Amino acid sequence: LADRVKEDTLLYHRLMEEGLWGIEFTLNSRFGDGYRAASAGVGLWTDNLIGSADDVEARVHNQAFQNLFCSAVEAQAGRILKEFEPEVAWKCLQAAKEDYWFGKKRFEEKGMEQPVMWEHTLNSGRSQYYAAAAWAAASICLNGREREFVREAESFGRKLLACQETGTKGVPMKGFFYRDETHKTIVHVNHQGRDHSFVQALETLCRAFPDSPERGKWEE
Repeated sequence: LADRVKEDTLLYHRLMEEGLWGIEFTLNSRFGDGYRAASAGVGLWTDNLIGSADDVEARVHNQAFQNLFCSAVEAQAGRILKEFEPEVAWKCLQAAKEDYWFGKKRFEEKGMEQPVMWEHTLNSGRSQYYAAAAWAAASICLNGREREFVREAESFGRKLLACQETGTKGVPMKGFFYRDETHKTIVHVNHQGRDHSFVQALETLCRAFPDSPERGKWEE
C-alpha cells in the first residue's frame, strides 16, 4: 500500500512505519533454521511484565507452507524497503532466500503436511503450496534475478497451472483451482482457503519475468 501512495508523504511515511514494525516482528519470530514462532493465543489483558500469570508460550513449527509464505513476505518487503531502509531490505532478502530453501526442503521431505491446529497453514492443499512457492521465488527475483530462483519460480508456476480448471473436460466453468493435479477436489474450505493466492502468484510471475516464454500461459 505504501508503495502506491508515495505522493502522499505523510501517509507514505506512516504506512512505512507500520510496515517496518511488522516486518521486524516477522524477522524476530524466525530462528534461522526453518523453525519459527508461528502464533500465540492470548485471551486476557497483559501487564507487559515477563514472569507474571499472563505469559503464554508461542507455538513453534518448521512447516513448509509457513516458510514459503513468509519468504514471499520478506522478499516483497526487501523490494519496497530498498531505498527507504537499505539495511533492513538486505536482511529481508537474505531471510527470504533462506526461508525459501527451508520451505522447499521440508516440502520435498514431508509433502503436504497434516493441518496444525490454530495455524494459518490449516487445510492448505498442494496447489496452495505451489502458489506460495511460486510467489516467493518470483518475489525474490523482483529484487534481482538469480538463475536458481528463476528456475524455481517457473517450475512451481507450471505445477500451479496443472491444478487449474481449463474447461477441457466439459466443465462449464474454468479458471478456478483444485487442491492438486488430480482435479478431484475444488479449493473451497474455511477462511484459510487463500483463494487469492493463485492469482497473486501468477501476477508476480508476470511482473518478475515479463519476457518469459511462459508469460502467455500465466496471463491466460
